[in-house]
Amino acid sequence: MINTMNENKFLVDILDEKGTIVSNKPRNRIVKGTDIYHATFGVVVTPDSDIAVSVIADRQDLPNIHHGKLGCTAATIRRTNETALQAMQRAAKDELGIEVTPKLLHEDFIAVDGTYRKISIYIIRSGTPTSFSTADIDEIKTYSLSDFRDLIANQPERITPLLKLFWEKYSNHRYA
Repeated sequence: MINTMNENKFLVDILDEKGTIVSNKPRNRIVKGTDIYHATFGVVVTPDSDIAVSVIADRQDLPNIHHGKLGCTAATIRRTNETALQAMQRAAKDELGIEVTPKLLHEDFIAVDGTYRKISIYIIRSGTPTSFSTADIDEIKTYSLSDFRDLIANQPERITPLLKLFWEKYSNHRYA
């Protein structure tokens, strides 16, 4: 188990509807679904080309909108003075216990979860994590590409919007 409960010490940039930084505030004061910020998401793709996804934990300190659903393996909000890549590397290390250089798959400014958000989605090439932050992740599940394709087709309500976006971008490239 990995413990990463240091979120309240850090500032997060608040963006306007065009993606311009307009202010910042402590992480524990971010209101998901209202505040506009830059979030990074990463999905582990194993050497066998399986994808490992997380079952999102229910947190009381920093509530997760999609707890109980299948989501990207690691996710975090980019801190002030941090690049998106640095944020994703931090999330991979803090949430999954792995040190990697993720590959950017897609970056955009999108409407999601009732607000706007700048997002960066990464591919994390690694084995399935065996140790992870139980504050953020209830469980890690690994799927073959065909099993995940079937899951999205038959049970889309189980999957977060950002994991669906990852799959759309990932499967539209030569990766899948």
